[in-house]
Amino acid sequence: MTDRAASSRRLTVCGDIELHFHDTGEQGDRPVLVLLHGGGPGASGWSNYCRNIGPLSAGRRVLTFDFPQFGESSKVELPEDEVFPSTYVEAVTEAVTALGIERVDVVGNSLGAGAACLMAHRNPDLVRRMILMGPGGIQRSVMTPVPMDALKRMFTYYNPGPPSRAVMKEILQSLLHDPDQLTEDVVDERFEASIEPETLALFSTQRKQRLTDVTSFMHELTQPTLVVFGLDDRVTPFDSCLLFAKTLPDCELLVLPKAGHWVMWELPDRFNRAVVEFLDADRVPSNDTHPS
Repeated sequence: MTDRAASSRRLTVCGDIELHFHDTGEQGDRPVLVLLHGGGPGASGWSNYCRNIGPLSAGRRVLTFDFPQFGESSKVELPEDEVFPSTYVEAVTEAVTALGIERVDVVGNSLGAGAACLMAHRNPDLVRRMILMGPGGIQRSVMTPVPMDALKRMFTYYNPGPPSRAVMKEILQSLLHDPDQLTEDVVDERFEASIEPETLALFSTQRKQRLTDVTSFMHELTQPTLVVFGLDDRVTPFDSCLLFAKTLPDCELLVLPKAGHWVMWELPDRFNRAVVEFLDADRVPSNDTHPS
């Protein structure tokens, strides 16, 4: 089992942002794997990927980041001219570069998937392959009114608010196909993180951001990409994953029943296996072991 405290690391990037991440696994001949979390209240790299970090770290080095404003990273104000999530992408890219890493694979969930696309667009030589799960970054749908109800609930958690454990539980249940899978420990951790004083002050007053529209450059992203979508996703419209699959030049689409927005949490074994198989698809067979 991966030791949460022992794997904790920090780097100062972008001048004054302290970026927190978990560094697990060992550097071998596979590219480093970067995990980028979603943007729900109380989110962090560990809370999103706690069921994936250990298995994915078998045979590769894995960096699981807390974006600025989340988890244990600095609770910084975004620039007035921010086109979201530019600052997040800049911080992660600078951290990867500071660690002396020249090539990465990236897994992104929701907001993290949109950030992965922007990172690949800005740094095509850095990002080798991407796995986009319930990907954000598209602000339109021909099938479903957007934003969907679950996403609206996230948007109003802080403003008008007020945050509460009951609302947090409702939000987290909406991320799952089977709400009964949600544990009270997960609700407690996410709620406590969401009302940490600096976090509460930041998000209660943060203005609405201009968003990066990934459709403006998706056709230029030549990295092999796997889009993973839970059929019961109530955050991301189904046709958005179809648009990713149609527009990205080198894309595979995996749609899983009995899963919602949190595929990696609800179906961890299936998700971990899909990630490893996709990342190793062009690898010469060896005696290395990985999740089965």
